[in-house]
Amino acid sequence: MKRRQFFTSAAAVAVLSSRSVAWARGQGMQARQPMTESSEAAASRIPRVSTAGTMRGEMLYRDLGSTGVQVSVIGLGGSHLGQAGVTEDEAIRLIHEGLDRGINFLDNSWDYNEGRSEERVGKALSQGGYRQKAFVMTKIDGRTREVATSQIDESLK
Repeated sequence: MKRRQFFTSAAAVAVLSSRSVAWARGQGMQARQPMTESSEAAASRIPRVSTAGTMRGEMLYRDLGSTGVQVSVIGLGGSHLGQAGVTEDEAIRLIHEGLDRGINFLDNSWDYNEGRSEERVGKALSQGGYRQKAFVMTKIDGRTREVATSQIDESLK
């Protein structure tokens, strides 16, 4: 039996499922109950986009949930902006170029490159009115929450 055939066979599902359950129990996790709902029924509950969005210039925008904010369907991720091979000037230029072309959704995290990505986004947005053009989404990893929280607390003093 070829590898691809094995992974699609019922035997593989049973073997992999039993290994996953054993691993989860070893991690102190409870095994999940098997799903009883059909894929079609589950898929029917997923909200669908009712309109393509709003075209402004060359960019398409959609509502962000129920926030009342419209964000570009293309976002600019920040993980690469703080890498050692990217200079601060290059990162700022990339952010400005994206905002000038209609991208208004910036995604970032304090965990990216020891905080350099967020620092560079902050510097880019502090220049020339760019802050008013951007919706910034950030996140924090639970593993660094204690350190980041203390850094935030210090910055608020």
